[in-house]
Amino acid sequence: MAREQDGDQRQQVDDVARRRARQRAAEMILSTPDLTDELTDVAARLLIEWGVAQAEAAVATGGTDLAAERAGPVRRVIKVISSLAADRRTLEPEQVAEELTLVLDLADRLPRPPVLQAHSVRSSGVADLAAWQTEMDDRTFVRSVLALLQGPQDGPGSGRGVQLAQ
Repeated sequence: MAREQDGDQRQQVDDVARRRARQRAAEMILSTPDLTDELTDVAARLLIEWGVAQAEAAVATGGTDLAAERAGPVRRVIKVISSLAADRRTLEPEQVAEELTLVLDLADRLPRPPVLQAHSVRSSGVADLAAWQTEMDDRTFVRSVLALLQGPQDGPGSGRGVQLAQ
């Protein structure tokens, strides 16, 4: 009986530590005001919500000690997407495609990396988004980039390319 109580207490302490670490990781995203300065509020909120989920996943997969360090790469991806969304209308489609490839490379290092896709599917999604990027508002562009990061909704190998967000 005493062992069960000790185990329960340890579990409660671990749960509290994980909650606090997730909160610290989320705060690392939320307390960085210049991450999404260039975006509309709606587009910024989409990106921040995605980033908070990524930061929380970093803590869940990597322990509670390094919440701030694990949020750093997430902040970098958010900043690159935000800057690209703001600058995309002045860039050539090839430049947008290069930046989107950088976003995917950075996102591959996150705790919830994009779904593994065939190189041709990934390249097609980048090319499609780069070609249509001037036709989108910020919200649609950010949603489309996040859809690219999430991969095809039918799972890997579904044969469906990235669908641009509506």
